[in-house]
Amino acid sequence: MNILAIGAHGDDIEVQCGGTLAKAAARGDNTFMCVVTDGRGRPRGNPDEIAAVRHKESQASADVIGAELFWLGIP
Repeated sequence: MNILAIGAHGDDIEVQCGGTLAKAAARGDNTFMCVVTDGRGRPRGNPDEIAAVRHKESQASADVIGAELFWLGIP
């Protein structure tokens, strides 16, 4: 089975259905995560650095879950 979870922000997917995705990946389903925005909308800090950290965090989460990450990176 192919499963795609879409989240507007980094960590939306993990919080809302990360356990379900991990279970699906563990049983052999093709599991995908799509994060739409890049997280740069914070009031403090360098927006490019924040976006890079958010991307790294989302990739780490996808790795733990066993999913392939699609990072759209929309500001």
